[in-house]
Amino acid sequence: PRSQLKSIQHSWPNIDQYQYRAKKLLGAPQEADKRIELAQWCVERGMYEPAQTELQRALEVKRAHPKAVAMLGDLLETMGRTDAALAHYQMWAEPSSEELWWRMGEVLRKLGLHEAALEAYVKGSVSPLAFRSRSGQARMHAELETPAKAVEMVNDVFAKFSGDTKNFTPELRTLAQ
Repeated sequence: PRSQLKSIQHSWPNIDQYQYRAKKLLGAPQEADKRIELAQWCVERGMYEPAQTELQRALEVKRAHPKAVAMLGDLLETMGRTDAALAHYQMWAEPSSEELWWRMGEVLRKLGLHEAALEAYVKGSVSPLAFRSRSGQARMHAELETPAKAVEMVNDVFAKFSGDTKNFTPELRTLAQ
């Protein structure tokens, strides 16, 4: 009987499921959001190329959709395409976009481009509440061996965000001492 069923699983391959789901989205209400959900579904199954396609389509439907921009950059990094991720973030970053400047700083840091990473973190710190960009600046000053500036940045972060200690990494705590 139906009451004893716990779940129903599709036996058809993921790529077929993806194609079926993608066809249903064309022109659907909130198409961009639905494409982002489909992209997430693809990522969870290791289907990175279809996920990339869906995120690009979401950006075609709703230009500069923040979640699509962030997810596509993350996906490009996951795929090992850090140069493409960096170019993607640069294309979408606006002066007030702390999230994207922080992400760009992280990519540059991973590439070993510390001066450029620091510059990206600074650009993302236009708001006094830009926690991640400010902590990124502190980390870059530490890696660039300018400890006085690193300590100054960490103390600034602690002063502004002392009530939000879950974000303080052991690295930042050490710098502040």
